[in-house]
Amino acid sequence: MKQLTNYCPVMGYEKQIDAYPGKLKGYLDDNKLQGVELNVYADKPYEEDFRGLATGVHLRYWPMWLEFWNSNGKNLPDNPIAASYAIKECNNEEWLQAIRRNIKAAIVCEPEYLVWHVSDCLMEEIYYRHFKHSDADVIEGTIEVFNEIVDVIPPNVQVLFENLWWPGLTLKNPAVAERLLTGVKHKNVGFMLDTGHLMNTNWQLTTEQEAVKYVIETAAELGELKCYIKGLHLSCSLSGEYQRGSVGEVPKSLTIGELMKHIGMIDEHKVFQQADLRPLIEFIEPEYVNHELYYDTMEHLSSLLKIQQAKM
Repeated sequence: MKQLTNYCPVMGYEKQIDAYPGKLKGYLDDNKLQGVELNVYADKPYEEDFRGLATGVHLRYWPMWLEFWNSNGKNLPDNPIAASYAIKECNNEEWLQAIRRNIKAAIVCEPEYLVWHVSDCLMEEIYYRHFKHSDADVIEGTIEVFNEIVDVIPPNVQVLFENLWWPGLTLKNPAVAERLLTGVKHKNVGFMLDTGHLMNTNWQLTTEQEAVKYVIETAAELGELKCYIKGLHLSCSLSGEYQRGSVGEVPKSLTIGELMKHIGMIDEHKVFQQADLRPLIEFIEPEYVNHELYYDTMEHLSSLLKIQQAKM
């Protein structure tokens, strides 16, 4: 099992890493990590060489894409906030080219795996929680898109499909999960189980202990598909109370900052501080554990890692 952390080489983090003895490799060694899961959201590779450090790469994610895909780019959001983070390309082929460029940029790092979000949610649905598309709709669309670009993914690179709490892959429906694995034309596939995302599907969870039990029980219900869980995005998100209180209409004066804050209040990415995580690790037997946490500085991350690793 390799322990990793999420990392994006933005200016603040890079400056702190450059001042660290041994730079990124030294930081990883000091924090008992074997690599990073690198965020690659652009269509060009980083100038810095992350080979040997980026065990995995998290690909770019478009939250609203299924309406675009089904209409070949004709059905676009008219809300300016929604449009600001929607697909910017003009049609399906242009969007597929953007996905290909993103994957090629990721492959430069020579990762063992890529992470692909499987979800779709319109901006309004984030608030009122009534969804136009079903899990099955999103899965079928994902299969279509993935199979159009699969030729740029090397056979030796795993593609790990990540669960969210919006329509798509939630890991709560084994038949839908199986359809995804059997529908894509890449044999080297599996799941990246995001514990926080799964916790976001259950608004009744109030403690870490309840949450760990829920994750284990949900994974067990996958039956034989459980063996396809190759990795964990390990974080805690007990946002049920906030989610119950925030269902309603989209605020009229909504800004992109407020929207992202709302999503962050749902998906907390906090560290596990109390629950024993050993039963979860022993049950899943993951190849990768990415401590996917919100952190302000690399020093802050180190303190969080020590807390969560002690529970493993």
